[in-house]
Amino acid sequence: MTAPFAHPELIWPDLAARIERAHAVHARNGQTGQDPAAPDHAIEAALDDARAEGNPVLSRVPSIVNVSARDALDEAFLTAERLFGESGVPVPDSGDFALAGLNLTALGATWAASRGAGQGSDTLLTPVLAAHGLGAAWWRARFAALRADSAIEDNPLRATGNDSGDGDGLTLAPDVIAGFRVFDAVPEGARTGAVPVVLGSRASARDSSDRSIGEVEWTLRLIPSGPTPVHVNLNHRAGGAEHPTLPEMLALQAGRILQGEPPVDQGVFTWLAGTIGDGRIAARAMWDASIGVVRVSCREIGNQGSYLGVRPPVSA
Repeated sequence: MTAPFAHPELIWPDLAARIERAHAVHARNGQTGQDPAAPDHAIEAALDDARAEGNPVLSRVPSIVNVSARDALDEAFLTAERLFGESGVPVPDSGDFALAGLNLTALGATWAASRGAGQGSDTLLTPVLAAHGLGAAWWRARFAALRADSAIEDNPLRATGNDSGDGDGLTLAPDVIAGFRVFDAVPEGARTGAVPVVLGSRASARDSSDRSIGEVEWTLRLIPSGPTPVHVNLNHRAGGAEHPTLPEMLALQAGRILQGEPPVDQGVFTWLAGTIGDGRIAARAMWDASIGVVRVSCREIGNQGSYLGVRPPVSA
């Protein structure tokens, strides 16, 4: 499992320095035959002092002051560990995102504002870590594993019995498969730096054909997570709306299922980022409760109706 943060010096420099000194003592004691438990006591003392001062030293995002926001970001990293890390895809930590330029404090403040008094369910935001570049076979296999996971309480995923491997908790239409490289890419804003991206390794991950997979690109954004899209009856380009990527939407749905929460978009579609067919076709996703699958299909970008809407992501 990923450590709470690999770059503590970026987030809590004083505590990081004390722990580094304790580790140095440990190394010296190992060479001189002195009590090897001494540095452990020093580390515990550093942690105890920090706890007494009210510092959230055990958090993955200790720079966030708002306790509820900090807990939400911690939960996002834990969920990513379950979804990606336990499947051989190493999950970056908060320090990696800080190095990439993500303002975690601002992200936490935005999350807290979405949960403030007077806010409706359509404004709820959920922090989502998403790995881009894993490919369709990986996602199909992962949802199949989730469907078969008896530890998930009230698991809503079902298998449709499709011999092609499609429909086992996740259904991807043929045009989605054909354009998956486009839909699997990081958001458009990554090209301009508006969306911080962490380059990660998936060297230990394998797809359903048992082929080793290379690098992935990670994002951490807030995705609207109300039962239905924030706005409906909009086409793909209406008002210059930004859309979650396919990996972000799949990670949101999988995360909710892992946490025992119902998937969003029952009977209604959310537009996804990216277009194929010379810009004429876009992907959309929904939860099909009738057969227990997340369904992803494509439509022309001009389509709109009460059954189709947008969930604009927030980067900070």
